[in-house]
Amino acid sequence: VMDGVCLDEMSQDSLDMSEIYGALTSAQKSLNGQKLAFVGFDACLMATYEMARHVEPFADYLIASEELEPGGGWAYDGWLGQLGKTPGMSVEKLGKQIVDSFITGTVQNDYTDYATLSVVDLSKLGGVQKALESMGESLQSKIDGGEFGTVSRIRRGLRSFGEISSSISTDMIDAGVFASAYQKQDASGAKALRSALKDAVVYSAHTNNLTDLSGLSVFVPYSTKNAAHTYLPAYDSQGLYPRYAGFVSQMLSKLTGQSFFFDMPAIGQTDAQQAQIDWFSQFADDPQTYQAAAEQAAQSPDDFSLDSFLGSLFGAGGTADVDESYTQEYNQPEAVTSANYETYAQTQTEAAIAIETAQNQQLVFQNPFAQVFIPE
Repeated sequence: VMDGVCLDEMSQDSLDMSEIYGALTSAQKSLNGQKLAFVGFDACLMATYEMARHVEPFADYLIASEELEPGGGWAYDGWLGQLGKTPGMSVEKLGKQIVDSFITGTVQNDYTDYATLSVVDLSKLGGVQKALESMGESLQSKIDGGEFGTVSRIRRGLRSFGEISSSISTDMIDAGVFASAYQKQDASGAKALRSALKDAVVYSAHTNNLTDLSGLSVFVPYSTKNAAHTYLPAYDSQGLYPRYAGFVSQMLSKLTGQSFFFDMPAIGQTDAQQAQIDWFSQFADDPQTYQAAAEQAAQSPDDFSLDSFLGSLFGAGGTADVDESYTQEYNQPEAVTSANYETYAQTQTEAAIAIETAQNQQLVFQNPFAQVFIPE
């Protein structure tokens, strides 16, 4: 959705959200201000909070998919005839037929395909907006307070819709999963978001290889950071979610600026050690592991090394199982001193990121949200 919809394969141009908003504005004028019964997207990845906000002024319902859609698209023969016979049927009843026929048709065509489809009551989107604005503001405050590492680490552990590989991602995260992932940062906002999603998404379904989806996704940048200049100008050109957009902009600024270390007035030796501990805190669910590693590192404050820290976490093998490219490119033999610890902390934190990227599937951490997107 960040790249738009209705791609022109000749010009490689598509309709972004601001253009869709403009087109619907013109359409509504021609209808003398009357709203459409629903806006339906027979396209990939359009069941997003952002898209819902853009069509909210112009329609009563949104029908769209969180995930990629199979090539066959909607099963029009499963509901269009019924609509012709009973044109006065409610949108919710029609939407259920659209959803069910689509999911059934997808499974019949290829039982391994992913498919989702949702019916969203746009008149009830206000609760979702309020909760996401709250969470956006809270997360922005956390980042301002020096918790960018925590916020970005949580995001890195979440799989996005349309994620074909680690290098191809949309950064669209299920909004319910987003609430669960960041509930420690904003407990009241997360609770309100889950409740509002249940109220607004009046019907949804998905194939059995997906579980516990809310029916709406939300953009949380990470993998698409290098393309930010292509989509950020149109992300919220109408000012529909300013505080959440502020969080998105701040995340992108941090990510594209390579600000992997926390913003602090002064960085001390203890801060450098704690930064490493924070980056590695996703690798196990035992806090004592990190405390022991921190204590071991603190015993030799003049010789704090990433190798010894990894050894503390993973046993005597230390970095033995880490990709050799890490050792060749990132290993720093120089001891940390009072003169170089700030540079060292930055370098070693970037090294930690490289290790996480290369070894994530082999480490002991189990992402509690991965099961939502990754079937057995």
